[in-house]
Amino acid sequence: MLEKARSPEDITSLMAVCFGAGTTEVWPEKYLQKLLDMPRTSAYLAMVSGNPAAGNSSQRPVGYAVGRMAADECELISIGVLPEFRRQGIAKILLDKIIRDCVGENMQKLFLEVQENNRPAKLLYKKYRFETVGHRKEYYKLQNGSFVDALTMSLKISGP
Repeated sequence: MLEKARSPEDITSLMAVCFGAGTTEVWPEKYLQKLLDMPRTSAYLAMVSGNPAAGNSSQRPVGYAVGRMAADECELISIGVLPEFRRQGIAKILLDKIIRDCVGENMQKLFLEVQENNRPAKLLYKKYRFETVGHRKEYYKLQNGSFVDALTMSLKISGP
């Protein structure tokens, strides 16, 4: 189930776990709040039920996606899924929602950036027919001081 993110804390707590301790990709809540306050920015949480057998049936977030639209283009700002929930279709559900938003707003293209070494994400984007349109050397800084290149990818959005 998807729901709109209500606060930057909803996302930053997930970012910290999704990207792990080796990266500097977790954004400060202040920056994320400014982003969420911008017009045409959407943020979604993928929710799953707790363990009813253990007496916990409340919903908890296990993934997120943030997108922003400008003119006739959309950018997938960030997407992540908790490690123990990966390979269960959650990123696909989140990406599908962002794409539906793009179609509903008559966007022409959806852009994203991905770490060059993030094979699972690149495979997902290739299934959607994203094309690599750019390469940024040493774009992502890791906590150990090293850098990872980024690929800029684009998807042509077709109408409803």
